[in-house]
Amino acid sequence: MIDVGESYGTVRRFISRYKYTFPVLMDVHGKVSEKYNVYGHPVKFLVDKKGNLVFTAMGYRNWDSDDWVASLDAFLKKSDK
Repeated sequence: MIDVGESYGTVRRFISRYKYTFPVLMDVHGKVSEKYNVYGHPVKFLVDKKGNLVFTAMGYRNWDSDDWVASLDAFLKKSDK
């Protein structure tokens, strides 16, 4: 997860409140967002094992839908080859 434009204190309180256990990167000045042409939130990036950006989804998605789960499963199987 990358937080954009908020202070470290704000993000720390949010992480503590919701008990996140995964890394949260900070993009306080929006440099990462600018580099990846992010113009809306939320945004998801899928990066393959070689570090290549292979998929971008801007805006809300129902990631639990059967279609998305099947699509992501297919991609992961393909990327293992």
